[in-house]
Amino acid sequence: MAINLLSAVAVPKIVFQQVNRMISTFFWGTHEGKPKRKWVSWNTICRLMSEGGLGIRNVEEVVSSFRLKGLWNAMTNKSIWSSFICGKYGINNKVISGYVPPCSALKFWKECANLTAALVKNSTWKVGQGDMNFWFENWSKEGILAEVHTEALTICHITLRETVEVDFSINGLSETLISHVKDLYNTRLSAESNVRLWARNPNGTFTVKPAFD
Repeated sequence: MAINLLSAVAVPKIVFQQVNRMISTFFWGTHEGKPKRKWVSWNTICRLMSEGGLGIRNVEEVVSSFRLKGLWNAMTNKSIWSSFICGKYGINNKVISGYVPPCSALKFWKECANLTAALVKNSTWKVGQGDMNFWFENWSKEGILAEVHTEALTICHITLRETVEVDFSINGLSETLISHVKDLYNTRLSAESNVRLWARNPNGTFTVKPAFD
C-alpha cells in the first residue's frame, strides 16, 4: 500500500531517506531498544548480488520505475487521460527525444518526464506511417542509430517517413551507411500504424519489474 501511494504522488527526498532508514534499521536489528551499528551503507546493500550487494530494492528506485510507467501510459495509451496529458504538456509520442516539460507542469509529471531518455532507450517501434524520429528513435532492429553510428554527423530531427521519401539521401549519412540503413528498413517490424513496444518484454507490453531491472 505504501509503494502504491508513493508511486502516485510527488514525494520529498527526505521522505525517501526516512523510509530507507527505517528499512535499514529493521534489516540490521536493534539491541536493548537501540538500532545496531550499520556496518555497510544502504546503497551498497541495495546493489545487485552480482555487484556485491544483497539485491534489496531501494524505495526511491522502485518509485522511479512507477514514474516510468506513468510516462509510458501517457505516451502509448489511447485513453482520455493520455490525450489530456499529451495535450496539456505538449507531448508528441513520435518525437520525444529531448522533450522538456513546461515550467508550469506539476512536480509529479516533471519526475516522469525526467525518464524520457530511459523510455526511448528501452522501447522499439512497429513501423506504420513512419512518423517517428529517424535518428533518435529505435525503429530498427539495430537500436537507436544516433547511439550505434556515432561516426555519422549529427542528423536533424527528421522522421523516418521523410527519410524514406528522399531514399535516405540526407546530409550526414555516407553511401555505406545509407545502404546499411536501407537494409535495416527492409527488415523492420511492420504494422498498419505506428506502435511503440517495450523492448524489455518479449510481447512488447510495459511491466514495472523489467523497468526496475
